Amino acid sequence: MPDPTQNAQSNGNPPSDDQNPTNAGFAPLPDEQSTQSAGIPFAKTGVKQIAITKADIEKFEISEEIIKENPALVDLVLKTESMKDEERKYWFQLLPIMSEDQVKKLQDILQNEKDQLTELDTKYAKEVSRLNEKQPNWDPNAAKEKRKKVQEDEAAHQKSEKNAEADILSQLNNL
Repeated sequence: MPDPTQNAQSNGNPPSDDQNPTNAGFAPLPDEQSTQSAGIPFAKTGVKQIAITKADIEKFEISEEIIKENPALVDLVLKTESMKDEERKYWFQLLPIMSEDQVKKLQDILQNEKDQLTELDTKYAKEVSRLNEKQPNWDPNAAKEKRKKVQEDEAAHQKSEKNAEADILSQLNNL
């Protein structure tokens, strides 16, 4: 069984500087990797979207090896909304001993979550935009005035009910 901490290139070994001088010991990013290579596939995260800060590396004790092997997965774990910091740290500790299939499943789950949340955000933005188009003339002052009028009408109605109640009681007392 191959060591899961090895780079996920087609040969299972990390690239040497002489094999890939542009990457100088770093694993290829998602848009640099061939779709036909074996090993752990990278998430659909674009190069410019990956942002792994030194503070995150120190906070979650992420090994450089994990970052080099799959920066997209590290980025997904850091940015997921479904994990707390303790869970992130747990996953980063667990990654070196996970099998390739387990890593792929984790990556697929996180990518699916990210895609679904993005889709929901898009739908929500469209719906808000649509609703705003229907109410372009909404005036907060008019809404306040309407609310004030309703409250005044309710107060007048309650007063008239109390007067009617008092009249009924006085008529009953006069009988």
